[in-house]
Amino acid sequence: YKVAVMGMRLVDMVKEMKIERELLLTKLADLQKNLHEQKAENLYWDGEVRTITDQQQQDRHHQKQEVENLVWMQQQAADNLQEARHLLQNTPQAEFASRHLLISEEAALR
Repeated sequence: YKVAVMGMRLVDMVKEMKIERELLLTKLADLQKNLHEQKAENLYWDGEVRTITDQQQQDRHHQKQEVENLVWMQQQAADNLQEARHLLQNTPQAEFASRHLLISEEAALR
């Protein structure tokens, strides 16, 4: 009789262990699924950050080109002003309007 009772207890314990095993396997599958989803989300955000970083680099490059262009244009204007001054100094009969124009161009450069 004791052997039969012990056998029944062992069968019950095995059933409980099988149930626990199934629960643990389900939990493991859920964790693996969550991990996979998290990795996919991380890859997505990594791509977004790279896209933003690339855009910022392009923007900085474009701004640098604009600044270089503005510096070049300012240098050209300064050179033109210098040439005009030279012409005015060498042509005393230049009109008053030309002198007035040079003064206003010089003020605009400042």
